[in-house]
Amino acid sequence: MAKEVAKNYEIPVSIKGNAVAIADESLSFVLDVILDNAQRHSGTERVDVFLSEIEDECEIRVVDYGVGIPEEVKRVLFKERFRSGETAGLGLGLYIVKKLVDRYGGKVWVEDTKPRGATFVIRLKATQTLTPQ
Repeated sequence: MAKEVAKNYEIPVSIKGNAVAIADESLSFVLDVILDNAQRHSGTERVDVFLSEIEDECEIRVVDYGVGIPEEVKRVLFKERFRSGETAGLGLGLYIVKKLVDRYGGKVWVEDTKPRGATFVIRLKATQTLTPQ
């Protein structure tokens, strides 16, 4: 799913790792919003997406290397109608992302990328692989 969404962007998007989450097609929208925001707002030249399984969870990290997000903005980033900067949209994208991830029983947050940029982290329940006994 991540590879299909990544094809829609002008900036290079690399996908590393593998994980399977319990989610539906709305996860494509979640990734699309985060990748679109990275391309439009961060000034990054590339985005890396890292997929991994941590215990019973799937972790998706969308990493950009742009201007980053100030702490005061991080606190309100997922609020309804929050907009920031000259390229701001309606302020609904990340709000809907949060609602969808909540619906899956997951979590979404943003961290700093070192030395600069932002990393959006999504944690969802991973599917369980049954091992024959």
